[in-house]
Amino acid sequence: MVKLNLTEEDKAGLIEAINKGVEPKPDLLPKLFPGLAEKFDVQALDRAKIPTLEYAGKRSKAAILAEAHAGIGAAPLQTVRCLGETKNGEWKNLIVQGDNLQFLKTCYRNVDPLIKDIVKGKVKLMYLDPPFATKSEFGGKDGERSYADKVDTAEFIESLRERLIYLREILADDGSIYLHLDRKMSHYAKVVMDDIFGKENFKSEIIWKRSTAHSDSTTYAELHDIILFYAKTNSFIFNQQYQPYDDEYIEDRYKHAETDGRKYLDRDLTATGLKGGGYDYEWKGVRRIWRCPIDTMTKYEKDQRLYYTKNGVPRYKQYLDEMPGVSLQDIWQDIYAVNSQAAERLDYPTQKPESLLGRIILASSNPGDLVMDIFGGSGTTAAVAEKLGRRWITCDFGKHAIYTMQKRLLRIGESKALMEEQDKDGKVVVKKGDPYKKAPKPFCVVSAGAYDFSHVMNLRKHKETYIDFV
Repeated sequence: MVKLNLTEEDKAGLIEAINKGVEPKPDLLPKLFPGLAEKFDVQALDRAKIPTLEYAGKRSKAAILAEAHAGIGAAPLQTVRCLGETKNGEWKNLIVQGDNLQFLKTCYRNVDPLIKDIVKGKVKLMYLDPPFATKSEFGGKDGERSYADKVDTAEFIESLRERLIYLREILADDGSIYLHLDRKMSHYAKVVMDDIFGKENFKSEIIWKRSTAHSDSTTYAELHDIILFYAKTNSFIFNQQYQPYDDEYIEDRYKHAETDGRKYLDRDLTATGLKGGGYDYEWKGVRRIWRCPIDTMTKYEKDQRLYYTKNGVPRYKQYLDEMPGVSLQDIWQDIYAVNSQAAERLDYPTQKPESLLGRIILASSNPGDLVMDIFGGSGTTAAVAEKLGRRWITCDFGKHAIYTMQKRLLRIGESKALMEEQDKDGKVVVKKGDPYKKAPKPFCVVSAGAYDFSHVMNLRKHKETYIDFV
């Protein structure tokens, strides 16, 4: 244990701060928590010249991180149940029941044996869908209380900001974070995220049209949510996603068709305006500066990939069925909210569609990567990560959410597959939309802050573990 080097003046200042219920002076933090001195320059953080929101109850980043470093509020993890068998040391996905801030402090502190050295700095993708500060309560169809959303602007922003500060520390250097909000809070959150992650790491503001047209007699009808996409550094995972071309684009561009109906457009093979020049030769009586050497042109001819104009100029056939589609834009209108008839509906309030999470997870993670959702809700993030071959951690405080997630994962084989699967010979054995048919990979339900008393008492057999727990 490191001995604190406090002067009498320091002690008097600390006592005065405690009596007044205010934070101690910033220069006391390094003395109270010497281990922080190597990691944080508190004064430099406070002097950072970046636009910020100011509101009652806002604390410095250094003070927030200092709590976890000192073990304040970090909740030890206790295994409630594990489902599925693993060999020693193999990863188990986690459903965490408890306050997600306590859990994040535990991850940041990185001493709990359940997660030590396997979570902090290892999470590749984070998706957050927090309550939107609507001052409402939400429940299931049978009256189960799912969660309350009673927090207003300043308290909501500070609560979210604390979590974002810890999430950034837990995120891998090549990781990304997506924050899903509505119009009421997204603009405040954008400023907070610029402060925490850096304006240079803001990548996109995604508009998700979640609702079909409806009327509002007092203002413009609200049809969309906002998803803020940030990376931790400039070296982040991003796998380009595509949407199918719309009918108008296909009709306008793909004007040719083979006898079997296969559509194609013709592309220019001349090198006009091409940087670096081209290849000068004659092809079937037409001399041009071409984009490709004559060997390539000969191959195109052999493969029947050339289309000839009325003047005998060859052009390249680009088939519609060989194109991935149009690169995904930042307005998403092709994903619909979970309606009353949807097969994936769980009757959990504010449940998000699997196709929405599928798009995000495919874009910003790779198979085997760790995905985290600290507002787990109905478990969409965990279920989609499972189907797409990612590892996952999800967290929620409410028992309704925990039971919903556990049941959803145990019955995941009955739900629909999100991707096409092929066998070793390349034959498609599972199509997108077919039953998933797989059992979930092993996962554990663990508690953070809500403990089985008999288990806590058993810790007394190991004095140091018990003292640390307390």
